Amino acid sequence: MESLTPGFRISVVNGPDAGATTMPKGARVVLLGRSEGADVRLSDPNVAPFHVELLMLHRGFEVRALDPQAPVAHAGGRIERATVPAGAILDIGRSVIRVDLDAPNDPPRWDRPTYGALRGQSPAMRALFVEIDRLTRKETSVLVEGPVGSGKTLVTRVLHSISRRAGATLAHLDCAAVPASLVEAALFSALSATAQGTLVLDEIDALPLHAKARLAAALEKGEVKARLLCTTTRSLYARINRGDFREELHRRVATARLRLLSLEERPEDITLLSQYFLSLVPGDQPAARAISSEALSELQRRQYPENVRGLREMVERAAAVAEGDVVEAADLAFERILARRHFSEATASSEFERGCLQRLMMRAGNHLDRAAAVARVDRESLRALISRHGLPTE
Repeated sequence: MESLTPGFRISVVNGPDAGATTMPKGARVVLLGRSEGADVRLSDPNVAPFHVELLMLHRGFEVRALDPQAPVAHAGGRIERATVPAGAILDIGRSVIRVDLDAPNDPPRWDRPTYGALRGQSPAMRALFVEIDRLTRKETSVLVEGPVGSGKTLVTRVLHSISRRAGATLAHLDCAAVPASLVEAALFSALSATAQGTLVLDEIDALPLHAKARLAAALEKGEVKARLLCTTTRSLYARINRGDFREELHRRVATARLRLLSLEERPEDITLLSQYFLSLVPGDQPAARAISSEALSELQRRQYPENVRGLREMVERAAAVAEGDVVEAADLAFERILARRHFSEATASSEFERGCLQRLMMRAGNHLDRAAAVARVDRESLRALISRHGLPTE
């Protein structure tokens, strides 16, 4: 894996490798496991091929267990993901390791809260922009990891748009959407069509085993001329441990890795993103173009299961139903009703809702289809809510 800065010192305190110390220089992320592909390899038979991942922070580490079947313990308790200080002791398999920093670490950060179409002012996003910029000057394959709606597809577009292949074809293949009987043919057809360009394999882990094997063989023989950018929402290391994903394929499609955080992990970006999404509302669409501090505070308190994608939908709905040119907290209250997509009879008694619906329909030119599209809700659900308020639907 490509990396940025030095600082790790990993010592085995107990277990088959007791006394060993490893100092992987130039790494911000380190993998521990039994596999030859791990950055720090342990011989403990109770350690998984890829067991735990350590991400360097300023004065400590983020620990991520890579497989539910391969536990990691700290301070007497099992952890899946946690921040620990330098000098932390971790139990993995039958081994005990200590993780230290050579010196406090500050990863390089981009000097602006933008990179192409990407937006983010949080330290995590600024560090990500540095990594993306470094990768645009290379032809390496990249694996983009992150939860649903975190912006993986947008990252692949940015990687292509500022690469040497920007003038050539960029194609996407959703590996989870193509029937298993057709996906291998679709994959190699796409590889052929993008020989001079870039192919994005969305959810690469969804490829059937036979397609993964053929892709791995083609990469091994140098038959793939396209630049591969792959995305996944799952831990591929857990799948390698179970035998569901070929390690040699992972090694070739993840020459470099980028990890996107959930919006919950970078709340500093909510204000910037909200204002940016409002700026993207088409100029000919009647809608609010600004947002109040009270509304922003409300957005900070909300949860986002669909991350950035969910925030964008929320802001666009609120802008469509806002009473004035500024999204207020009250507009977000009605947006939340729309977001439910299924409406109870109780909603029909609210004059507030009636007024919001009237504004939505007026801004959509009294076209139900347009109103549903603007509000990002199902047409028939919106019709039902409008009818309960005794309003015309066309």
